Amino acid sequence: MDVAWICRFLLNQAEIIQKSLEVNLKNYLDERFAEDFEIDTEMIGDWPMSEVVQPELVAHKELLSGRPLEKVFIGLIPTSKSYEIPAFLNFGGWNECPDSEIHVAIMRYWHEKYGADIISVTPDTVECTVKKPPQTKEEALALAKEQFIYCPDIVFQGTGTISNLAASLINAENWYFWWD
Repeated sequence: MDVAWICRFLLNQAEIIQKSLEVNLKNYLDERFAEDFEIDTEMIGDWPMSEVVQPELVAHKELLSGRPLEKVFIGLIPTSKSYEIPAFLNFGGWNECPDSEIHVAIMRYWHEKYGADIISVTPDTVECTVKKPPQTKEEALALAKEQFIYCPDIVFQGTGTISNLAASLINAENWYFWWD
């Protein structure tokens, strides 16, 4: 492997991590919300009356059958901070998927607040394990709105409403994000 390429690679990661420190996450979420979304009562929806299925880790499974994949590739990323992984993979920047520095900034915030750690990244998904998930309906609704702004597909093509997403986040040990 070319030493110059490795140096450029590591400098790029350092740049992305530095940019993530400069992100004002509240402003980013507010601006993205104002630009792209209009949350109305229909989008929030009613709180589910029955128990909601909590997300499980799925990157190692076939999408339709749920069977384990024949091959799974494991990469070692040179960081002890899982929220920096998107910087090392230069993950994001297509369709509704935020740029790498936004992933790092929001994952750092969720790591500090909820103990969220990235456990898998595929070309279009990020999965996390969570040590301190929200415990109340109010906490879960606030988080669900953040997650919706970060990854709209989890509602639009997943839970259907923000309340359904919020209900699935209470005591959830895993989070799942998907962009197409």
